[in-house]
Amino acid sequence: QAKRLLYKLHASTTKFGIFEKQQLAFDYLKDANYPLVISADRYNSDKYFCTTPERAKFHAEDLFTSGEAKIVIEEYVYGHEISLYFVSDGYHVLPLSSVRNFKFNENGDGGILTTGIGSYCPDDKVSADLINDIMENIVVKALNYLEKGGNAYCGILGLDVVLTNDGYSVLNFKPFMQDSDIQCVLNSIDENILDLFEACANGFFADEYEDILTNGLTSVSCVAKTKSNCNIDLNDERISSDV
Repeated sequence: QAKRLLYKLHASTTKFGIFEKQQLAFDYLKDANYPLVISADRYNSDKYFCTTPERAKFHAEDLFTSGEAKIVIEEYVYGHEISLYFVSDGYHVLPLSSVRNFKFNENGDGGILTTGIGSYCPDDKVSADLINDIMENIVVKALNYLEKGGNAYCGILGLDVVLTNDGYSVLNFKPFMQDSDIQCVLNSIDENILDLFEACANGFFADEYEDILTNGLTSVSCVAKTKSNCNIDLNDERISSDV
């Protein structure tokens, strides 16, 4: 679980608890700082945003009743939400891009915290110094930890991060680019992504890449959703695809 790894790395992350027993989770919720995010202790599970103990208890109980062996309860942190992506062969690592995320809570309090409805990159609030700090103090340490355990990581490694007034908080690791990020990231790099992956897989990533080239442009990606009774002709020449 990503939270456990962040804790082992002494990374700056949100306060959290992992619970196997329902009553212990209920006791924790009584004195917790709200809002909270509640989810099952497994990768890519739905996350429920809760502003009250009553709503949090409802979702905790529902997860245990549905058969989840463990649940994660963590504090929600307000700030500038970003994703940082890196490419690694398990030993050598380079930053790929910074992405500004836009998220919302479906159905308000107690609703699912979405993974993102849009993004743009690069994020002008993310400095090279910040990227290097996170890469050296979190990404490299995570890769070393996995390699020592016999599970060298190869490919794209992403981090969900919130920039706060006094620094940053790392929320999660992810071994892929989420849907709202991937298009804008691929538009902004001046490399063949398949060549990067081939270099990582065949062991010559460190020899061939000192950095990952970008084209200097800003790219935007968004999720468009229309109601079923709306009629939009996507072939209408008056609708521009330019942002």
